[in-house]
Amino acid sequence: MRQTKQLIPNWSNIWRFIRDPKSDWKPKVLAILAILYLIWPLDLAPDLIPLLGWLDDIGFDVVAVWYLMHATNRYLENKDK
Repeated sequence: MRQTKQLIPNWSNIWRFIRDPKSDWKPKVLAILAILYLIWPLDLAPDLIPLLGWLDDIGFDVVAVWYLMHATNRYLENKDK
């Protein structure tokens, strides 16, 4: 089954990927790091700097969600085979 590229993550598939102990661990760690980076008070660009302080948080989280979605799609393709 070929999946199209999506902008909105399918959270039920991502949850299935995260709960499977046989799935790749790197996207899981990156997702945890993205959450921690979002709530951690120390950033590369402090949030006190208007716009730039928020862009580094958003950028890191977007990359982490994209990688998690990509890994989930690969996991589902391999699982269907």
